[in-house]
Amino acid sequence: MGCCSETVEAAVRGALLGDRAASTSSDGLRSAESIMNAYATSASSASASEAPVAVYEVRSSSLDKIQDFLLRGERRKAYHYALDEKLWAHALVLARSLDGEAWKEAIQEFSRAELMTGATQGPASNGRESLRVLYGLIAGHGGGAGAFACTPTFA
Repeated sequence: MGCCSETVEAAVRGALLGDRAASTSSDGLRSAESIMNAYATSASSASASEAPVAVYEVRSSSLDKIQDFLLRGERRKAYHYALDEKLWAHALVLARSLDGEAWKEAIQEFSRAELMTGATQGPASNGRESLRVLYGLIAGHGGGAGAFACTPTFA
């Protein structure tokens, strides 16, 4: 991090990594062995009975609607339709072709739908905080990425 004391860095690392913070070196990087062990543990514990985080269906009629909007030159309407229908890949592609605000909105909606599910004690309690912060940074929220991670209605 560079700008903060070691105590602050350790607290931030602990908040973002939780139990995984112990396997993080002083430079903030995890060893290849700890990553492989974590992956092996999670892969072996996954079972057919594990509930999915999100399930979506892409219907032909939805794709027809997006295509119709695009053929009429109504890219923004196609984008909003894709967002409303939770067609994330389509929404993100279209948002990227529009403007920065559409891109931020698409990533925010995607993150809210997929990374804030299953939170039982508020939006930041399901272990996906680090992904939400990263996606907030990618979206262009800069210093506001922390708020993006913890607030279901970040603006």
